[in-house]
Amino acid sequence: KKYSEKFKAVSLLVDQQGEVLHKNGERIPVLISAQVVILDNQKIKVGTFFDLREVKKLTNILSESEGRYKSLVDNIGIGIVSINREMHIVAANAQMKKWFPDVDFSTKPLCYKIFNGEKQNGTCEHCPTCKTFQDGQVHELLVSKFINDKTLYYHMISSPIKNIEGQITGAVKLVENVTEKIDSEKNLKIAQENSARAERL
Repeated sequence: KKYSEKFKAVSLLVDQQGEVLHKNGERIPVLISAQVVILDNQKIKVGTFFDLREVKKLTNILSESEGRYKSLVDNIGIGIVSINREMHIVAANAQMKKWFPDVDFSTKPLCYKIFNGEKQNGTCEHCPTCKTFQDGQVHELLVSKFINDKTLYYHMISSPIKNIEGQITGAVKLVENVTEKIDSEKNLKIAQENSARAERL
């Protein structure tokens, strides 16, 4: 009756979501479409009801999976960005926002300006993402950046994002801050060299 009243004002009803009450008392989500047809010179209202229970169930499962995935991506300690073919960052995880608090990622900034500053007018030399766009393969690069009076080292890995036709539409870049690891290796090498020098004295 509720949807019949709504249908009185129009001759066509398309994809109206609602509920119907099953005889067992269950409320079933449905998608309703209706129209007026002429049969034997008489106007007849014809409606179809599509059961949305399975759709709702799958939507809930996908929503839960997306939530778990986002939680994982935001808490692994590695920066993750999605980059389009124009080199704009279209998505960034929490770690990237933590490393670059002054960057508004909602504006889809250019990737190379994030790592090299506003004065950078083009892609970085040996950019792994550019190589990924060229050949569709995974590429990596170790880069050093001087930030806040300290040299930081980032290990970057770029992999392609492809559509259903296999065309490369973007790239995912993983960014790991390996500064502590490299500094430790340097300190260990210095200690070993000092030790070897002392033994020769």
